[in-house]
Amino acid sequence: MSVLIKNGYIFTAVDNYLADILVGEGKIRTIGINLTADAEKTIDATGKYVILGGVDPHTHLDFPFGGTVSSDDFSTGTIAAAGGTTSIVDFVVQQRGQSLTEALEIWHRKPECWAAIDYGFHMIVQDLPDHCLSEMDDMVRQGVTRFTMFIAYCNARVHRFSAAGELISSWGEPGKGGPNEFHLPHSLMVGQNSGIYLCDRENSRIQVFSQEGEYITMWTDMNRPLDISQDSEGISYISERAENGTPPQISVLDGEGNVLARWPSRSAHGSWVDDHGDIYLALTAEQSVDKYIWQG
Repeated sequence: MSVLIKNGYIFTAVDNYLADILVGEGKIRTIGINLTADAEKTIDATGKYVILGGVDPHTHLDFPFGGTVSSDDFSTGTIAAAGGTTSIVDFVVQQRGQSLTEALEIWHRKPECWAAIDYGFHMIVQDLPDHCLSEMDDMVRQGVTRFTMFIAYCNARVHRFSAAGELISSWGEPGKGGPNEFHLPHSLMVGQNSGIYLCDRENSRIQVFSQEGEYITMWTDMNRPLDISQDSEGISYISERAENGTPPQISVLDGEGNVLARWPSRSAHGSWVDDHGDIYLALTAEQSVDKYIWQG
């Protein structure tokens, strides 16, 4: 189909001007002044801007992650985008043990009856044994534009090693429920009592284990714990990420997990307490460290 757009304001990387645009078979064929063409459709764009449809190159529709699924599917997500955005590039997620071909076939079925705009695919690769390497060329031929592999955020196990680097034991699995289920464990600490304290970040809790991996208890009065350290008295200091309008904060807990003190912080990431009780909080965006001095 051919379309002639008349008298619209056009903006390029170097200029802006009033002109006509002739589009044929989905491509811009000519830009000029007072164009005449036997177009199938003519649009009067007087007083209006003529812009290209936007492309959102990074979407996660119907996206499985950490035991949850994103709230928008290919129906609600593309309907919401339609208007200014005319194309999206969504992420295919290959599950462990799955071939790349199987993953792409599943994603092709998701939008085929629901998408309101055009779409393409990137691919998240989680399992790449040698026999899957040959599939990558085929994925490119089928239109996959990029491959992504993460070396973080898939962790859901604790590994205990000897001083010589030999694996002694492992425990944990992905999940958002009971003990030994983790959703993005962010850091851990060996406490004064030799217990293992693990920041189960996206489950907003700290799980406590023996060194053999036996579950002991769980602390839940916190928001998305990022790091934990402990002083010589067994008092724990936890940096917590912002959540649902609650600012980032530092919490001080006793050996039973009871909150002794809590205050907001500028940001939060890694943290540490020294022998004097002073707390050091690493701020990633600010690229600095805040120090809190013990006043006891």
